[in-house]
Amino acid sequence: MTSIVILMVACAKAEEKGMTDTLTQGEMAVSVRFDDAITKASPTEYVTALEDEQMVKKIDVLVFDKKTENLNSLKSMSSLDDSCKFVLPVGEKIIYAIINGPDLSSVNNIAALNRLTDNLVNRKMSVDGLALVGSDVCNVVKGDPITPVIKERWLVARVVLHKVTCNLPPQHGGMRIDYVYLGNANTVQT
Repeated sequence: MTSIVILMVACAKAEEKGMTDTLTQGEMAVSVRFDDAITKASPTEYVTALEDEQMVKKIDVLVFDKKTENLNSLKSMSSLDDSCKFVLPVGEKIIYAIINGPDLSSVNNIAALNRLTDNLVNRKMSVDGLALVGSDVCNVVKGDPITPVIKERWLVARVVLHKVTCNLPPQHGGMRIDYVYLGNANTVQT
């Protein structure tokens, strides 16, 4: 009985140090695709995204085990062209790719990721860029590298005001607009 207990402790210590059996590992190379979402969904008068809106400051790719929802691996990159390869335990995975997102150092499971928020009021678009997020589910298997493609989507929407028409009766005179406010807009996004 004593030898069984010692063997179990030895296995646990080996896993802690990352010495897991390579037969239970698979390879995954994640590709992140950043389409100009504004161009595709915009009015014809507004056909290109502003330079600040297309800025990619950082990309974080998080891989979670689908069954336990615990974080398997996290990789940070500075460009969409950077290589993003993982060696992971086999099984189904949930992958999130977050562009220009908040600090993810406290994330160790999906619940922790879902608790994070991005406050647009505190964000400086020309410095931080705008946050985009994408996710996918895939199955990592031994000996067959997979390459999921993550399509990013904006966490914000653009409002374009093209024209304001004054329909007041003539006796009220002309109208000058000094400011326009957008009401009922959510500035915090999970």
